[in-house]
Amino acid sequence: MNTLRQTQSKLFTKNMKKTLTAILFVIFGAAVYAQEVTIPAPAPEIVSPSVPVFKGVAISGVTIICKGGETTLKVEGDFESFEWNTGSTERMIRVKDAGQYEVKVKNKGGCTFTSSVNVEVRPCT
Repeated sequence: MNTLRQTQSKLFTKNMKKTLTAILFVIFGAAVYAQEVTIPAPAPEIVSPSVPVFKGVAISGVTIICKGGETTLKVEGDFESFEWNTGSTERMIRVKDAGQYEVKVKNKGGCTFTSSVNVEVRPCT
């Protein structure tokens, strides 16, 4: 009597249709039998990330100021270093002029992120 010694299967996609084709190899003694089976492909698995998703560098502060006024822009979050396009390396900068203010920050792990904000100056009466 033959006994089942080994079972192997090989999965592959035969075409771009949503099916899987499996070829099953079954070995009974010295004989090898192969059977092709086509089944519907399972729906893709949705996996939630296991690490927090980084949402960017937040810059707080008023972005519309009156002519002659000023505002303070501040980087929110836990970062190790700061480099503004003004040359400042502080967490906060004071600005009086209209323009785009960009900051490059580095976290404790050494990753670098960049964010920017536009400041508008308007005549106020």
